[in-house]
Amino acid sequence: APPTWTLREDWRLRTGGIEILQIQGLTVTADGGILVAAGQDRQVLRFAPNGRHVFTTGREGRGPGEYTVPQLARPTGDSVWVYDILGRRLTVVGPNGRFVRSVDLTGGRKLPADGSPRSGRLTVGFIPVFVSSQGDVVGWTTVPAANASATDEQLLIRAARDSTVTVLTTRPAVTFN
Repeated sequence: APPTWTLREDWRLRTGGIEILQIQGLTVTADGGILVAAGQDRQVLRFAPNGRHVFTTGREGRGPGEYTVPQLARPTGDSVWVYDILGRRLTVVGPNGRFVRSVDLTGGRKLPADGSPRSGRLTVGFIPVFVSSQGDVVGWTTVPAANASATDEQLLIRAARDSTVTVLTTRPAVTFN
C-alpha cells in the first residue's frame, strides 16, 4: 500500500496581524526563537520559541536603525547582527530590538547613490563565514574598484563587537560578463 501522509501543524508564527513579505533570511536563535529578515518591509522580526512576536526593528533608509535591504540576521549573545546588502553594512540590534551600532563594510569607499555595484559588473555582498563566541562576525565582502578598468576586491573581514573592522586578507573579486 502507498504510504499515508498526515499533515499537522507543529509551530506557527503569531505575527499579530503583521504581514511578512519577501523573506531574505530566517535564523533560529539559541533559545529556539526565530529571526526573520523581511526585505520588502526593511525590517527584522524576532519571535519567541512559542511563536509569539517579540519585536520588529528597522524601516527603510540609510540612517541608524534603517535598512535598504536587510538580508541576514544572525544572533550573537543577546544581540543580533543584521546585514544590509545594499547599504553594505552590519547593524547590531540589542535584545529589545533597539539599534546599538552599525559597521561600514565598504572600506570607506563611496558606492553609487542606489548602493549597487557599477553597471555591467556583478559583485557579491557580505557572506558571513562565522560569528565568534565574542560576537565578532567574520565574512567576505566585495568592494567596487575605484574605476572601471580596475578589478574589484574581495575582502575577508572581521567586524568586532566594538564596531572595528579588520581586513584579514584580500583577493581579486570574481566578475561575470
